[in-house]
Amino acid sequence: MNTAIPTNGINRLAINKITRQPNSPLPLIIPVAANEHEFPLLAAAINTGIQILETIRGRAALTRLGTKMMRNPGQQVFSGHPAQMATYVNFFLQRLRSSFIPVTINDESSVDVIASFQRATGVWNVTNWDPSQGGLLNFNCSRVNAMVVVSKANTAQSRKLADRYRRFQFLFSVATTHELAHAFVAYLSGGRSGTITPPSVSFLDYGFQQGGLNTGESGRWLENQLFGGSIEIYRDPTDDQWQCGLVHVLDNNAVARQVSMATMLTFIGTTRSFHFPLVNPTSPGLTRQDRQARNLRSMGAAHHAASPPVGTAFMQALKSRKLKRYRVLSVYLVAVGTTPSWNINAIPVY
Repeated sequence: MNTAIPTNGINRLAINKITRQPNSPLPLIIPVAANEHEFPLLAAAINTGIQILETIRGRAALTRLGTKMMRNPGQQVFSGHPAQMATYVNFFLQRLRSSFIPVTINDESSVDVIASFQRATGVWNVTNWDPSQGGLLNFNCSRVNAMVVVSKANTAQSRKLADRYRRFQFLFSVATTHELAHAFVAYLSGGRSGTITPPSVSFLDYGFQQGGLNTGESGRWLENQLFGGSIEIYRDPTDDQWQCGLVHVLDNNAVARQVSMATMLTFIGTTRSFHFPLVNPTSPGLTRQDRQARNLRSMGAAHHAASPPVGTAFMQALKSRKLKRYRVLSVYLVAVGTTPSWNINAIPVY
């Protein structure tokens, strides 16, 4: 199914760099201006990540996820009713466009964690959720820096560098989609603290323990629904330190199949058809033994922030701070998907 939904852009987008301060429990917050390298590159990927969920397949996957959560709640307590889930999905996606979740670039708990979502606690329901107060979307600074380095190179003169940049854009896009699955669960939960995702909402063995309880992984579950498996990145042993890695999809037998550049371009190109699933499930793939034999080692995936990179006190400080926010239109962001640009005509908003 190849269906894209036209959208206007992202409003109130705030991106901040987070650096640790010696002798202080709170990290330093450094706003990223719209003309700095990180802003347009991440804004473009975030826009694509939202667009993936705005497709017919994306909306259907979110609807199934929310319905599954409500009908098998485990430790979750949800407001609303499963019969209204399509309405909640529409509201969630519209709110993301109107006031996006604060974005941070920081040191994640592991260099292999590309992105994570850290939910906020509060009180809201399915009709008054404000994403700008609903949590944090964190990106790994080392991976963002690598994308920036590649973007500064003359990609027009090198097919290898151009493809590397496009892999980064695709990677951050699907990582955003993954993390927004966690944001969707947080939205449905009404901000209640201590809630977890049921173990049945997961894929392969990506669940973990939280507070002594087994919990699922809604981001991986959503990836399987959308992409035909879970996204995994493997280090290319023939490439350098600035590589994005080789993007693969793991099926339910943990067999990895590489995603082609042609397929990635249906997501990040100027004309977007969003080809689902990402790979042919009957094509040859690599088993765990095959990957070991080829020395393919994992170098990243999106992640649920069981161990958040920033603490609750910092989140409260960020909420109370007047962040530098911008409105950016999709027409400029789509072009950045394949060609680096720092002129996205971002408009400051408050």
